Amino acid sequence: MLERALMEAALGVLGKKTNHTAQWGTVACALRAANGRVYRGVCIDLRCSLGACAEQVAAGQMVTDGETRVNALVCLRQTAAGYEYLKPCGKCQEYLAQLDPANRETLVVCGEEAVERLGEGA
Repeated sequence: MLERALMEAALGVLGKKTNHTAQWGTVACALRAANGRVYRGVCIDLRCSLGACAEQVAAGQMVTDGETRVNALVCLRQTAAGYEYLKPCGKCQEYLAQLDPANRETLVVCGEEAVERLGEGA
């Protein structure tokens, strides 16, 4: 399997959690930055319609650590059967590209043996 460490990192935080005004964890992202570190994040959905994608949460941790370049990422959505792979939405693609234009070359894990570049319609 491609990028096993990223997959395991994302699975480690995947899982729906809720309180009276929010739910989080139905989508998880793990990204590997140029410094070799893996950063994880989960989606956050608030009852007032605000929220953040898992990729943005993971990238926030990365930039807090002084990094902007993403080498590879995986996003997973929780399903009744376990999980499925997701590609970053258009907003997240642009978010990552504006952090560092080289992020358009980020490898996106799209399946057990499938990978695309972020800038290739991921």
